[in-house]
Amino acid sequence: VGWGTLLPLEVLIGALIGWVIFLVLIPIAYTWVLGWWTPMPTGIWGYICYRLYGQSSPAGGTPNIGWIIFGGILTLAVFPIIRNLSTMGPIFGALVGKEPSEDVDPERLLPYKIAWWGLIASIILYVALATVAEVIPIWSLMWLLLITLMLFGSYRLVAETGGYLGYGFGHPFHFASWPQQITGILLAYLNPVVPIVGIEPTRATVMTHAFTSYGLGHGILAGSAYGAGYITLESFKLGKLSNISLRDVMIAVVIALAICLFTHGFGTFLWTLIFPIDKYLGALFAWIPGLFFKIYVSNIAVGVPYWADKARYLNLTQVPGPIDAIIKLIIGVAIVVSLSLARERFPWLRISPAGLILGAAFGMKFWAPFIAALMIKYITLKVGGVRLYDEKIKPIMIGFLYGFGLAFMIHLLIFVPGFIKYHYG
Repeated sequence: VGWGTLLPLEVLIGALIGWVIFLVLIPIAYTWVLGWWTPMPTGIWGYICYRLYGQSSPAGGTPNIGWIIFGGILTLAVFPIIRNLSTMGPIFGALVGKEPSEDVDPERLLPYKIAWWGLIASIILYVALATVAEVIPIWSLMWLLLITLMLFGSYRLVAETGGYLGYGFGHPFHFASWPQQITGILLAYLNPVVPIVGIEPTRATVMTHAFTSYGLGHGILAGSAYGAGYITLESFKLGKLSNISLRDVMIAVVIALAICLFTHGFGTFLWTLIFPIDKYLGALFAWIPGLFFKIYVSNIAVGVPYWADKARYLNLTQVPGPIDAIIKLIIGVAIVVSLSLARERFPWLRISPAGLILGAAFGMKFWAPFIAALMIKYITLKVGGVRLYDEKIKPIMIGFLYGFGLAFMIHLLIFVPGFIKYHYG
């Protein structure tokens, strides 16, 4: 509710419209109007999101909404650049030329030249380090280029909406997870050229699949990088809302990032050393990779070894197939482009394209809080105007977010020892 109340009204309205269209009306149409789906059985932990997002192909077919979201996020990356070439041109030109004027981005934290060359250097370094780890370079390069492109759109989504409290994609068991769709693309179209699946496993094929798959690629090995980027952006947003110096926020972010890298690197090694995986399941970071590597080595020779990756692969290669995915992707592009152009022409049209994508992607989990947030914000603005909102409501909602962060840290501190004690006495 706190997150929703801080959002602009057009984002809230767009999110609720996206939720109603894609996650309410479409399931009703497929189940009750067209009769294509059987109702989800009561008392069973059923994933209707599998049906909606195209993670499986149930009887009656799938609306394949995941590709609509994919197309929408891709458009959030590209369309604003095309529409603002006069501004973006000097920013891109800073790669080899002079910096854009101060009025283009008065709050920039470092020169654009450093940002661009840092991006290029990080891509080269990633591929080089992956090669040392016996990951096939063309796979790591294509993976990273596609991820980078989608991250531009996903960061745009986060900048406008906050995403799932600072994320542009969720766990693929529950939401449309575009990194997993990238895995499907690579398995469908790069694997026939440079095979890693469907052949006898080697260190290179197993490591390559691990780095570019759901199980490890965007769950453990790369999840920290995405999280750091999103949470950094969200920290700057909260800093601006709280009137905290952005440079102070940046210092805090750098310190937190250094701690995060240390704990995920040496900390994981130390944790595994103290809590051997054969004795403590609590050594989660060691246990989960071991589980996935075992699955990969045992099954990679006969096809895509893990069901979640296989579902995305079959979505593109069999049912509903590549044509359906392309059509749905085009629909996502059309939604974002048409809404963006319509908002320029009709100022009264208060529907945010990013908000609509947010509702389609995360409305499975967040709809009631957004309804409450819309009511709170609308009533506040009607009764007391912007002054009441800025002076009373906004500080309370920012407190909700900080309070959530504190409660989550306490939960983790209690959970780990409690988990080990419960399972192992």
